[in-house]
Amino acid sequence: MTHSDNSPSPFENDAAEESMAEFEVTAKLRRGAIYWTVLAIIQAGVFGLIVAHAVSDARRQSNRMPSIFLEGGIAVGRIIPDADGATIDGQVISLRRYAQSHTLTALLFFSRSCAPSCERELESLAAACRDAGEKRLGALVIAPSESEAPTGHLPSGMLTIIDSTGRIEHAFRVAQHPHTVVINDMGIVQLVRRGLREESGESTLRKTLLSVTGPRGGKDGQAEQPAAPESDSDRHHGR
Repeated sequence: MTHSDNSPSPFENDAAEESMAEFEVTAKLRRGAIYWTVLAIIQAGVFGLIVAHAVSDARRQSNRMPSIFLEGGIAVGRIIPDADGATIDGQVISLRRYAQSHTLTALLFFSRSCAPSCERELESLAAACRDAGEKRLGALVIAPSESEAPTGHLPSGMLTIIDSTGRIEHAFRVAQHPHTVVINDMGIVQLVRRGLREESGESTLRKTLLSVTGPRGGKDGQAEQPAAPESDSDRHHGR
């Protein structure tokens, strides 16, 4: 009589164990992949919320804070943009640093094609610079090209900047020439004059500038008073 043994062989046991081990490893890998995928989705969602909150907060802050620009130009009482430009001879000048050396600084956006208005504004500014002196009043004439820059000799304290790219004009929102911006030594806008002006008699620009700076030789914005003539009595006593 033949006895039939239905128990698995050692080889079958080993194969079953290997299959089970592979299944467990695959399951662990799948669970790990699912875990990291879910974690990445959560992190992306959190990051998105943070960015959205930051953008929203920045917009709220920008709405609260006054802009340095107003429609049609830069606002009086605001600090000018931190711009710089090159003179005709290649010297690079920072507008703010230049202003620190003067009581007032006038920035005249100028082009020869806007004559005679630009020429009148330039003459008025040049006269104010001569009257006030370089320390009290500085001036930068900003032209779009050398061909549009003023010709002739400018008074001491007046320099010409060539804004060939239009970057400075864009920063100041210049719409037409002449356009004059007057700033103090901290770069804060004191006066803005836009467009064409028809003025008679002494220039309003010159009078306004000198009312702050005072004429050359004055003190604290006041003209220096001439000394009284020496009397015979003073000469006799050696006074």
